[in-house]
Amino acid sequence: MTPERLEELRQVAGGVDGPKSDWMDELIEEIDRLRRESAAFTPELQDVAAERARQNSKWGDRSFHSDFAWLSILVEEVGEAAKAILKSAPQEELYNELVQVAAVAVAWMEAMRRRGY
Repeated sequence: MTPERLEELRQVAGGVDGPKSDWMDELIEEIDRLRRESAAFTPELQDVAAERARQNSKWGDRSFHSDFAWLSILVEEVGEAAKAILKSAPQEELYNELVQVAAVAVAWMEAMRRRGY
């Protein structure tokens, strides 16, 4: 969101009477905060975050997995990256496999936190 658009939204929010204007102003501030935070993520981290969202959508919460199960899942993903290298796959395929490796590692870390790490 550009600073100009942010100011435009603030003006619109200021033109609404009552508690709705406070709510809109808070929403605009939150949108701006999220924009600033997302700008700190590299494209690679954004790809990993998108993969995590896809995984969560597909499988839901998997924090019940043991560390052994997570290790098995991670090694399987690393194996797919290795296979892409060995068969001289296009770089895009290797990149996508590495995104999955990173996303599984993040999922494992999330599960550890949920379990009270």
